[in-house]
Parts: sequence; C-alpha cells; structure tokens
Amino acid sequence: MQAYRFSATIPEDHRVTLEIPAEVPAGQAEILVLVRDAVVVTKGISGGAETPPWEALQSIMREAPHEYLDAIPPDAAEQHDHYIYGTPKK
Repeated sequence: MQAYRFSATIPEDHRVTLEIPAEVPAGQAEILVLVRDAVVVTKGISGGAETPPWEALQSIMREAPHEYLDAIPPDAAEQHDHYIYGTPKK
C-alpha cells in the first residue's frame, strides 16, 4: 500500500474536490480524513455540543454492545497493523 498526502479545507457543504497527481495510479483508493483540531462535534452523542475526542470515544464505548467489545482481540493494540492491514504479527 502506498500513501499520498493531500491537504484541503472542508467547506460548509462538506464537498471537497482533489486534483490527484498523475503518478497516483488509477483504481480503488481508501481515503482517510484526519482533523487537526482537538475538538470534534459529536452530534447524536452529546446533543451536538463540542466535546474533546477522548470524551466522545468514552461515550461511544459505553454505548457499544458488549458482544462487539468482546470480539476485539486481546492483542489488538500491539498488533493493530496485523488486524488493519493484514501484515504479519510482530
């Protein structure tokens, strides 16, 4: 897997157009959005108020069904590359 970095400003309508350099191969791509701000809007979790990300995650984890949490492998943190990308375990 190769990674290419692009920066964009997200407008109010949340539509972004990217001009992809020619060296990026055509085909399927996975797009990851990283937000630089330390505060996120968590509508539906805390009524739309601005909440620090760690508090939003705690709220989500409290509401998650136990069978989902029980399915997380015990070594998920240490072996996240294996579970996300399929790399060999370290």
